[in-house]
Amino acid sequence: MDRVRKATEHCDALQGFIATHSCSGGTGGGLTAYIFRVLASDYEKFSVVQLPVYPAPQHSNAIVEPYNTVLHLDQAVDAVKLSTMMDNEAIGEVCRRDLMHRQPTFHTMNQVIALLTSSFISPIRYSGCLTAGLQEMETNLVPFPRIHFPVLRHAPFMHCSHSEHRMSNIDQLVQQVFSNTGQTVKCDLNRGKFMACVLSFRGLVGPRLVNSALSRIKVTPHYEYVDWCPTGLKVNLVAQPPVFVAQDAHISPTDCSVTMLANSTAISSVWASVGAKFDMMFSRRCFVHWFLNEGLEEAELKEARETLASIEQDYREISLISDRNFNFKPTRPNLASIHRRGDLTPCDIFKFPNAKGLMRGIGYESPIAAVEDFTELVEGWLALEWFSCSTKQFERLELCMNAGGEYVEKIKYSFFCNE
Repeated sequence: MDRVRKATEHCDALQGFIATHSCSGGTGGGLTAYIFRVLASDYEKFSVVQLPVYPAPQHSNAIVEPYNTVLHLDQAVDAVKLSTMMDNEAIGEVCRRDLMHRQPTFHTMNQVIALLTSSFISPIRYSGCLTAGLQEMETNLVPFPRIHFPVLRHAPFMHCSHSEHRMSNIDQLVQQVFSNTGQTVKCDLNRGKFMACVLSFRGLVGPRLVNSALSRIKVTPHYEYVDWCPTGLKVNLVAQPPVFVAQDAHISPTDCSVTMLANSTAISSVWASVGAKFDMMFSRRCFVHWFLNEGLEEAELKEARETLASIEQDYREISLISDRNFNFKPTRPNLASIHRRGDLTPCDIFKFPNAKGLMRGIGYESPIAAVEDFTELVEGWLALEWFSCSTKQFERLELCMNAGGEYVEKIKYSFFCNE
């Protein structure tokens, strides 16, 4: 950590920290989790981004990787701001299908990961007409603190023998990145719903061509989007084309490329797979004595499993909330601010617990938690005979109501009964 501190002192515009590691082993999972927690404590104003290699659904490199993965997630989930997941099975499939490498080696797979990492952080390293830093990327992709696991896709991947057929058509690039190719983790985005999406283009790509390609994608029912938050396509344009330095990686150089980061509820299937492997071993207490001999308690394993279940449940709740249709469209108040007591001002709305975080949509682990606090907030308004607020705040309240489930009827009566 002393070397990290010395390195940060020489930075002119530090944005955050990016780490690529494995979660299957004790060093890759345990040591990096400790480093992330120290970084989050010492550099709390900066982003911590990880590109972890998670266990593949059908392949296993270590017998205790479910334990190590769950323990790593429990320790690092609150320290990391953005986590782009990968697994060896998905990377190997890219090598076999797109790069025509029947038996991909770790060297080839690492070259693919290096290309993905370079494209992922290109808007940070290069200037362009449309670029974003780490914090802006985090703001666009993460609706709630623990919902920070986007899926990474890249196009094109081509073998060197196809170099004469370089894909420079923007429409083809966008269509390919929205298909089930070039993905770094095994999950089906068709079975989930998008919460946010960021597209980073590299090369001589004009905004007009990008807007035209995206307009055609929007009218095509590729994926479903949640309806409880604005879901747009954030675009980054970097004029610097992709750089290829390794000639033995079977990857053909291209003039332009696109990388997609999509925060989707489909990632819950990855947590379900890891949790199933953990439960299968822990139910028989397989290899638990290895961890107990190192000073770990069995309760810590159970607590880590509960953290995994909580994250999986959060993703499922988000998908279920967007499936509900309340058919409730409240009428806006005619006046911007109404109160019946002379000693109250519009600023009093923020005196209730968690009201400020609720209005700004931050500080909540799930939409359900936000709605629960909103219900208490409305009860406080009734006690003070407060029945409406400013327009922007009202839009936020309406959004919470549409995500409220069983709280909708109560909110309708409490907030609009005296309108």
